[in-house]
Amino acid sequence: MKKIKKWLLMGSAGFLAGGFLLLLVVTAAGAFAEDLSAAFGGRRTGAAAGNMDPAGNVPGKATYVGVDDTETDFSRRVAAGIAASKPDPFYSGYAGLCELWVYDVYAAAGLPCNGTCCAYNHGVLSAQKEGLIPKGALIFSGVIPSTGKLYENNHRAGAFCNTCGHYAGHVGIYVGNGYVVGSQVPFLQSVDAWISVYGYGGWARR
Repeated sequence: MKKIKKWLLMGSAGFLAGGFLLLLVVTAAGAFAEDLSAAFGGRRTGAAAGNMDPAGNVPGKATYVGVDDTETDFSRRVAAGIAASKPDPFYSGYAGLCELWVYDVYAAAGLPCNGTCCAYNHGVLSAQKEGLIPKGALIFSGVIPSTGKLYENNHRAGAFCNTCGHYAGHVGIYVGNGYVVGSQVPFLQSVDAWISVYGYGGWARR
């Protein structure tokens, strides 16, 4: 009888320990899933909170309100230009050259691109500040929602544009289904993840 009681007590302790371990695994898996969702989640449809630059560095308003995944001749041509480009541009000669990469993609697609000295200046001159981002459009860095400050390449000396006298910023291409590609790491990011790092300064089709 004593042996049976001892066995039951040991079994109960093992069951409790196993249950606790299972709870830890489920909790960790849930946290991992949330992190993964934040980095590669679906498209955002709600309006972002104030994206105005307090210092006035980006003229006009740039409020991210969502995306437009309508397939068009323009989006198909951009997709063909991306397919014709070198894979993983950051590791294929385009590290720090996002403006050149999008220019080359549009050129491969037979589309005009208002490339300038840097992504920041390109966005200031060409970006639409409101409306849904069309599939195939350029997406520009701008004010980071979490800080209310303009993305300035972490103030890296090599990212300062001597032509316009500003940090170069960043530009990518919206490819549909809530994702952006570009010469950043990783190459493919959700719109939300991209904006959380680079901010949002609007979009353009050239």
